[in-house]
Amino acid sequence: MNKVKRYLYELATDRRSGIVAVWLKSLLLFLSFIYTVLIRLIIAFKRRRLYVAGCKVISIGNLVLGGTGKTLLVERVSQFLAQHNHPYTIVSRGYKRPCFKKDNVFVVPYATLGDELYMLSLNLNKAVLIADSNRVRALRRAVAEYKADTVILDDGFQQWHIHKDLEIVTINANNPFGNFRMIPRGILREPIQSLARADIFVLTKIGEQSDTRPLVERLKKINPSALIVESHYQPLGLYHIADKDAMFDVSLLKGKKVALLCGIADPDSFERSLKEIGAEIALSFVFADHYCYEDKDVARVLRASGECSITTIVTTEKDSVRLAHLMPKYKDAGVSILVLKIQIAMHKNEKEFFDRLLALFSR
Repeated sequence: MNKVKRYLYELATDRRSGIVAVWLKSLLLFLSFIYTVLIRLIIAFKRRRLYVAGCKVISIGNLVLGGTGKTLLVERVSQFLAQHNHPYTIVSRGYKRPCFKKDNVFVVPYATLGDELYMLSLNLNKAVLIADSNRVRALRRAVAEYKADTVILDDGFQQWHIHKDLEIVTINANNPFGNFRMIPRGILREPIQSLARADIFVLTKIGEQSDTRPLVERLKKINPSALIVESHYQPLGLYHIADKDAMFDVSLLKGKKVALLCGIADPDSFERSLKEIGAEIALSFVFADHYCYEDKDVARVLRASGECSITTIVTTEKDSVRLAHLMPKYKDAGVSILVLKIQIAMHKNEKEFFDRLLALFSR
């Protein structure tokens, strides 16, 4: 199933060519037309009457399939609210939790929350997190059980039936809209005109050579009043997968031959981050987003790394929560598995962004 999903994603992102791919793309284009009609009708129906929660709702979401950095932004916003003494609750779908069940029992530590929420729970001290595919039910629970004053709605842009006090959309500056087609022929989850609903755009993964002017101009035409923030990924350090508290400098990887290991939506971004800090990527092991690692996967990665005399494997924080429970078995394997910790750093309109957040509490 993972291979099929990956193949379809490669078709949607035009990474596949050939006669079969051309035929399948034509079929997907037809399905995209049907999806577009249906999604427009659904949006129009759901936005007729919005659910208003008994608290402030900050939505952080995106328009496309694939990694745009929204989880890192959720973490950054959460830290800011905590620093300014504004209690918050994070509500998320808890993506792919059912796949972590065996005989109706959760089998891995992160199963009840999903990997992204579990990662946030480790990074955010005493945060209240609710995983529920029914976001209205989760909002009601946040208010009733936790007396929430503010809820951060993770992946909330497609929650069309919920009123948001602040609508934030993250956009990958390197690939903002793919081929501009809707699912399944493209990566758009809803029409690009929907960006008119946003209050803030946060452009992510901007590199030194990136020219964001065409994207900024396009966004201004769609939504002239929205604030546009520019950001990049900033490496904070490395830690051993079994010892999260012992952080050391990323310079450790400069000139070092490593193996890359990840199961995220945008592995190219992770590869760029490693190259930027000077790592020499000799092997790459790329799995599907949210992939549930098994012993056989780790064994294969370690075996292949050993055969190439690689003693360091580097993975992401999101992957680390899906790998950590397997690590005790391989503690004497002679290979270090390091986690690269990164944060989202804003280099344009940062003050304006956080002023918008604080303005919510002066109403």
